[in-house]
Formats: sequence, structure tokens, C-alpha cells
Amino acid sequence: MQALRRVAESGQDAPAAERAVASLHLFYLQHDLPGLAVEADRKAHERLPSGDTAARLAEALLATGENADVTTVVAPYSASSVRHATYHAIALARMGYTEQATRLLERAPVAEEAPPAERYDRARALAALGRTDEALALLVQCSERMPPAGLQTLRERAAKEKDFARLAALPAFSRALQTESKIPESCSGGTSCAGCPNRGACGGAKK
Repeated sequence: MQALRRVAESGQDAPAAERAVASLHLFYLQHDLPGLAVEADRKAHERLPSGDTAARLAEALLATGENADVTTVVAPYSASSVRHATYHAIALARMGYTEQATRLLERAPVAEEAPPAERYDRARALAALGRTDEALALLVQCSERMPPAGLQTLRERAAKEKDFARLAALPAFSRALQTESKIPESCSGGTSCAGCPNRGACGGAKK
């Protein structure tokens, strides 16, 4: 971690610093250290503001509950980015600005080909707005589109998600999280057999 922090804070090699900050962000959030994520992400955003640095900072700020700061950080990007609009809507919904949050979501719909992470965050926004059925439907879709190896992490994260707190006691919430993936995955953990080193000796390899 010390080496990553040094690279992230030096800023001398911009691409390397960006990768280091992204790694620190993920590590801190996975280990329930959102305050450290905010610190690292804020420095990165102030040094070289971009849509990516704003999104990471907003995600960390949501984890610490600094909702007003989230709205300030993502506002310049919300009109053109589904991810930023969703984070913006989560923050607004938490603060009671439900009409504004609803308008943001309506202007930035989730695309059919959207990845699981985008659907997960939109489910958070809908849950924060009290739109339980829609949130649960998106969680089902998220599970279906998540590679099998990622399902347990998804379930553990959702169980701790503050925006799902009011859903946690619902049987439908448990059922949504137990939805199985529809993404094929090989026995080696990849998405196909093509790159597996044991492909030639495996009787189950798909040609």
C-alpha cells in the first residue's frame, strides 16, 4: 500500500498515478475504509479533475455519507453520464430531494447492454427513492449478468449496502440476491475455455 500511495501522490507519471489511485480506491472500499478512499480520491480529483476521478470520489463520498459533497462533485458530469447521474440521484434521494433525483434518473436511463455495476448503482438509487419493486428487478438483472465468480462478492456487498437497508428484511430481497448468473464460466474461472492452459486435456472443454 505504501508504494501505491507514493505513486498516487507523486503525480509524476500520470497514467501510473491514475492506476495507483484506482487500486487504492478499490482496496479501501473493499476493506471498509471509505474515509481513506475519500482522502486519496479527493487529492487525485483536485490534481487532475476528470469524469473518472469525479466518479471515484463520489462513490467514496456516498460510502461516508457526505451526500451534499457528492452533488457538487458530480454536477458537471451528470447531464452526460449515466454513472454520475445515478450517484447524483442517490445523494439527492438520501437528502429528501426526490423529485430532482427522479428527473435525473429519467434523463439518464440504464441501457440494455449496461454492465452489472451500472445496474447495481441504479438499484441503489431506486431503493433510496422507495421504488422497491424496480430496485429488486435490477438486482435480479445484476445477478444474472454477473460472472458466477463475482456473485458472492455482490451478495456480501448488497447485504451491507445502506441504500438497501429498508429492503433487507424482505424475502424478495433475499430471492433477488440468490439469483444465479446466466453468464457461462469455465472450471478455471474464466469466461470461456479458449485461454485455459488445461484445455487440451479437459474432457469438458468447449470447442
